[in-house]
Amino acid sequence: MFFVKRKMTLEELLNQFAFPVIAVDSNTRALRLNEAGSRVLGRTADQTSGRLIGDVIECIHAATPEGCGRTIHCSACAIRRAVTATSGDGQPRRAVKAEQLVRTEQGLKLAHYTLSTEKAGGAVLVMIDDVKMLAADDALAAMAGANAANRAGV
Repeated sequence: MFFVKRKMTLEELLNQFAFPVIAVDSNTRALRLNEAGSRVLGRTADQTSGRLIGDVIECIHAATPEGCGRTIHCSACAIRRAVTATSGDGQPRRAVKAEQLVRTEQGLKLAHYTLSTEKAGGAVLVMIDDVKMLAADDALAAMAGANAANRAGV
């Protein structure tokens, strides 16, 4: 019996993972989303292809007139920074913590992501290891409490 070696398509590669994976280019533009990512995000791969990652995850800053990657908030975006770093030096990033205010069908939520990045050819794979959603009101109240404690020196 002979085995024929063939290259996997990006879609086939991504669907090998049981967790959400978004393949992006160096500018964080989605190339492909795997099936697990489609389930978590509620969108198909075709609906996300070509969109910037902030648009894919529904970041509130991506919805501004400036758009994803162009607001004053974007330079501090942990997702963008991890993708840019991995794209630039080829080194994976592991257990990156990221927080984004995102739009959901239930309203604004604060998404706490743990993600990893890995270079794969000309793409960067953004692997969402974990995501927790908090209601925006609860999240903002917690952040306000933490900021007040910091100002008070607690």
